[in-house]
Formats: sequence, C-alpha cells, structure tokens
Amino acid sequence: MNDIFEKEYTINFFDVDSEHKCKFSSLGDFLWDVIISQSDSLGETKEGFAQNNCIWVLLKYDITIYEYPKLRDKITVQTKVLGTKKFYGYRQNTIKNSEGKVIGEVFSTAILIDFEKRRPMRISSEQSEIYGLKKELD
Repeated sequence: MNDIFEKEYTINFFDVDSEHKCKFSSLGDFLWDVIISQSDSLGETKEGFAQNNCIWVLLKYDITIYEYPKLRDKITVQTKVLGTKKFYGYRQNTIKNSEGKVIGEVFSTAILIDFEKRRPMRISSEQSEIYGLKKELD
C-alpha cells in the first residue's frame, strides 16, 4: 500500500477572502476531505462513516501555513497515517502548490467513537491493517 494519499483542489471564489487569499476554514475543509477520501478509498469508511458503527472525530490540528493559496490556484493535499494508540489516530498532512512547493504542514489527532454508544472505541487490528500498520505507537 502506498503510505501517502493525495487529492488536488482548485481554490474557488467561495474559498477566498476579500484579498483573494484562501480562507483558513477552506483549508481545514480540504484537510478533512482528503482524510475521509482516503478512508473511503481503502474501504474503512463509506461516506465518512466506518463500517462497524464507529466514526472518526477530529480532536486537534497542529497547523503551520507558510503561504496561503490564492483564487484559482491548484493545490495538492496529501495525508499519511502515522500510527494509532488505543482510541487515537495520528496523521500528517502536507499542502503543496502547483509547483510542488510545500505551503503548509499539519499534524492531527482524531479519536474513534462508537456511533451508537457515543463512547471512545479501541481501534481494531483490522482497521490498523487497512492502513498498513503493524502495531500501536509506543
């Protein structure tokens, strides 16, 4: 399995502020969309919901933006699973402009929640295998 999943986005009019720079909230939408797209493509989720009555809930993003894209720019957002520990999943995202220059770096933490019980749920070995993970993080 390829560790990195990527998706290209075009910065549209509704994604920019009055100075035609991409809004922070739009970048956040792209970051979450690429994560859900990877999970859907691997079969862990269907439209963002896991097949075993669980859902990933974002807890924290550590975001560094070096340069904001502008209207009509094309960006590529990459995501890579770093590992898991009990209920938590850790990822790294990279945002690149059309020339391949890194314009943003992100580390995120999400928690797996049992959708019916509304409680944290331990990440199963089957879910870890989907992402090519051998064991939990130390």
